[in-house]
Amino acid sequence: MYIRNSAKALVIQDGKVLLNKCTTYNNQLYYTLPGGTQQQYETMEETAIRQCREETGYTIEIDKFIAIYEEINTADLFKTYFSTYTHRIFTVFKAHLAEDIRQQPIELDKDQVSSGWVDIDELENIPLVPAKIKSHILQMINENETLYLGSERTDNNKLFG
Repeated sequence: MYIRNSAKALVIQDGKVLLNKCTTYNNQLYYTLPGGTQQQYETMEETAIRQCREETGYTIEIDKFIAIYEEINTADLFKTYFSTYTHRIFTVFKAHLAEDIRQQPIELDKDQVSSGWVDIDELENIPLVPAKIKSHILQMINENETLYLGSERTDNNKLFG
């Protein structure tokens, strides 16, 4: 069994959040926090910093650990097409830009088309995934406590919802 550790960065600046804009194989639009898979010998903080740099071009500094969430998808079709995504642990860190200079992103996610800043007021109106992160994102932004977002099992063959 493969469990994928994923470190995500919640980067906030001037009332906006840095997000990756992505599309599915059938052109369904969605957004994610920058971040991704932890590599061997890499800390979760190092993962969030590296992944944010690769995907967005921004260098960040971690402020604090703010949330953790586990997702398990047991659907046969999902296991076939998204085998490394069937059991994931999301670790979320609140972060800030280390510098305002943006480099060229060097490694976009498979479905990622761009990254950019989204107004905090618009977060409830966009397809942000995973759903547990979306439903708690304002709490993560506005509160200073660490959140356990729970574990969720699904047998859904869709990438979202």
